[in-house]
Amino acid sequence: MIRETVAKFGKIDILVNNAGVARQSDFLNLSIDDFQRTLDTNLYGTFLCSKYAAREMISQKRDKIVNVASIRGLENCARKDMVDYSVAKAGVISLTKSLAKELAHSGINVNAVAPSITRTELIMNLAEEAQRKAIDGALIQRMAEPMEIAKAILFLASKDADYIIGEVLVIDGGYNLTKL
Repeated sequence: MIRETVAKFGKIDILVNNAGVARQSDFLNLSIDDFQRTLDTNLYGTFLCSKYAAREMISQKRDKIVNVASIRGLENCARKDMVDYSVAKAGVISLTKSLAKELAHSGINVNAVAPSITRTELIMNLAEEAQRKAIDGALIQRMAEPMEIAKAILFLASKDADYIIGEVLVIDGGYNLTKL
């Protein structure tokens, strides 16, 4: 994928890691295969794309990697019925901070966004009760719209964010504030 992108466009300036799977399952019934699938998509995919894109970016300076984490990866917002998702997104947050430290000298800024419930196909496939609970938990009583998350990603990928590194921009309508 990285080779094809470089072949077609000549370089990679911005990488946005925005893949994710989620399912609800209590911990005692969560299979190792389901846990592994969630880690493969949500964490390992972010790791691999970042690794191979960074190899291309290093010679260019001033490039950006933006990872899409989740509020579920924050220490006070993990969900008991989504252990695999919470663990994977916490890993994305830690990966973001580690890569920011390692790649800063190469001119690559690494940051993340941590959205809460957003009107996406992934969320719309969750049980209605889970959607309602997430909305009820926020100070702003609605889901985020995909464009609200996209604009935050665009900001972190822009020159306006050149001095921001290793940060996680929480976009949650105040949900996180209710959990402190």
